[in-house]
Amino acid sequence: MEGNGERNVWGDGEVHVLLDIWGDKAILDKMDGTSRNSQIYKTIAKRMEDCGFTRTVNQIKYKMKNLKKEYRKYVDHNNGPLTPPVGSNTH
Repeated sequence: MEGNGERNVWGDGEVHVLLDIWGDKAILDKMDGTSRNSQIYKTIAKRMEDCGFTRTVNQIKYKMKNLKKEYRKYVDHNNGPLTPPVGSNTH
């Protein structure tokens, strides 16, 4: 969510593009465990825009944070990756 209380809905295509960019070795190397490097998020925003998706740095940062949180929840629930908890909404 943004600070104004509006929901920030991402389409499947946007999420896939974000994951592809995020998984790029150059991006991963720059992140190296930090979440405070705004230049990395600007780079991701630019690359997403090049793919036709306009998102702010904050939208990208929050989406990445939420994706990590959801992944951890799935892994913790199942003691292993890839299987969502029963009854979870994956969208």
